[in-house]
Amino acid sequence: ARFQTGQIFPRQTITKAVQERCDNAAQYGSSNLLNLDSFAEHVSLQELSINLGNRAQFEVVCSAIVQMLNDNSCFNTLRLSNNGISHISVLNSAKHLRIVSLDLRGNRIKHPSSLRGLREMPLLELYVWGNNLAEVPDYEKVLHSIFPELLKLDTSLTHPVVSKIVRDIDEEEEEVEVTSPGTLISEAEMNATAFQKYNMTPHWHKVTVLHNGVCNKQDILDALFNLLGKHTFFPCYYKTYSKEDEFLVQNCFDALLVLVRQKLKLPMPANNAVLKLSLTMNVAEAGEKDVQPLKKLEWFVDKRFQKTCLDLCSMQMELNKCRFVDFCAKSPSTLRYIMEYSARKYGNVCLVLRLRQNELKNCQALESL
Repeated sequence: ARFQTGQIFPRQTITKAVQERCDNAAQYGSSNLLNLDSFAEHVSLQELSINLGNRAQFEVVCSAIVQMLNDNSCFNTLRLSNNGISHISVLNSAKHLRIVSLDLRGNRIKHPSSLRGLREMPLLELYVWGNNLAEVPDYEKVLHSIFPELLKLDTSLTHPVVSKIVRDIDEEEEEVEVTSPGTLISEAEMNATAFQKYNMTPHWHKVTVLHNGVCNKQDILDALFNLLGKHTFFPCYYKTYSKEDEFLVQNCFDALLVLVRQKLKLPMPANNAVLKLSLTMNVAEAGEKDVQPLKKLEWFVDKRFQKTCLDLCSMQMELNKCRFVDFCAKSPSTLRYIMEYSARKYGNVCLVLRLRQNELKNCQALESL
């Protein structure tokens, strides 16, 4: 049908509804509050099927929020509760606003780390109850690390986190947003021949571990590195949930091929169990600000080299501090890359190499020396 003057225009209608809430803020709670609670029920939107769980519709709302609040400096509180929001990263367009109180209750935000893009907001109050992220173990700690000035999280009063500012490679990296449902590997593709089509794919892939609460993150990582230690494999953006965990991987086709040959089953010797995995390919495109595991390892080596000595004792403790990626110091592939990089950069000047307290099972990774 051809659009005619006087007919409803969704983008304009949504923007006008946000404008109405802004103009009549006092009627909806307070003059400094932009209240978009249950926004789909706004009287102006009755002829539209509004669902802010839809990324495109939420983008329109966020664009209107930025436009309105840029023109109204008196607003410092934003309420987006009960809207079914799942793509919270869309709100990153508003990260420069002087919002001190943000209400996200009753939405579908899956993990607290997805709010990392809002870390520039000077938040003092944050409400997230009623989202799946509240089921993530230690979700409060994650949120406090993102918003160190928080004074109130849901109903709990908190204290600001005083942290030392350290500038390093982590500052330039950002969380990867899963933007595509990807391709779930089916039974038919669980063979080497069919899986070859994913070789040389630069995208991010998602691995989901179905543990039903019987294993913790470290148990799962130990089992993965035990199975895949010979291959390049760096779990990134690891997220822990009550019954399943998930993480992203990139540029590790050989390791994923091993999992496929295992029929996506992960032996757990320590727990006397076998966990089911699901593998979803191409869930996000690679970006310049994505975590770069190999760069982190190079930075780690450079930090550990002093004069003529490369001190790699007790590596795991320091590698555990790396953001967005989980390393295993005793993994042959990890140690092999560390040795190869060290040989290239410091081979002519390094006289002492220390590798104590790393639980190494053999010295195969030292062959490059």
